[in-house]
Amino acid sequence: MMRRSELYINGKWVSPNGDGAIDVINPTTEEVIGSVPVASQIDVDSAV
Repeated sequence: MMRRSELYINGKWVSPNGDGAIDVINPTTEEVIGSVPVASQIDVDSAV
């Protein structure tokens, strides 16, 4: 299973300002196949 604790923003992996993570689920098998960090508004503003 792939777990990522950082966000890819502006060509770099950075620590998120948000808390927690979201499971990535295979819709066919409903198996958890990974996890991604929750982005805060600050993270989103940095990305766009």
